Amino acid sequence: MAVFFTTILAFGLILLVSFASPDAVRTLGGTTALLLLGVFTVVNLAVLVLRRDRPRHDHFRSPTALPIIGIITCLYLVTPMSGRDADQYVVAGWLLLIGAALFGVTMLINRRLGVTAARNGEPTEPGRVADAVALVTAFISTPPPRHERQGHQRRHLGRKALPPSRLASGCSPA
Repeated sequence: MAVFFTTILAFGLILLVSFASPDAVRTLGGTTALLLLGVFTVVNLAVLVLRRDRPRHDHFRSPTALPIIGIITCLYLVTPMSGRDADQYVVAGWLLLIGAALFGVTMLINRRLGVTAARNGEPTEPGRVADAVALVTAFISTPPPRHERQGHQRRHLGRKALPPSRLASGCSPA
C-alpha cells in the first residue's frame, strides 16, 4: 500500500512540475534539499543521543564535534537566512501535511483491522501477519516459468560456480 501512495504522490509532483510555472522544477528541487537537510539534522541529533548507549561489543564512535557541526550546518541551511525561496517552505509544508494525513489514514486502517505495533520483539498480529508472510513467501518461492529460467541460466553461463564452503564464508566470486 505504501508503494501505491508513493507512486500517486510522485505522479502528483510530476503533474505539478509539468503544468506549473517554469520555476516549478527549481522550487521542487529546493524543497527536496530542504526536507533532506531537515532529515540530516535529525540524524545528527540521533547520533548524539545514541552515544549514551553503551553496547557490549566494539563499534564505531564518531568524534562528538562532527554531529554538532552537522546539526549547526544543516539547521542554518534549512532556515531562510540561507537564501531559500518562500515557495520551498510552502511546498514542504504541504508535503509534510500530506505525509501526516497518510500516516493518520494508515493508523485508522490498522486500528480498524486490529493490527498493532510490535513491542519488544513480540509479533504484531499473529493471524494477519502469518497470512501476509505466507503470501509473500509463496510469491518469492514460486519458480518463474521455464522459458524465464532458461534465459536466466543463459545470461550467467560465463560466471563460475562457487563451492559451498566459499558461499558459506561470504566470499564473492572473483
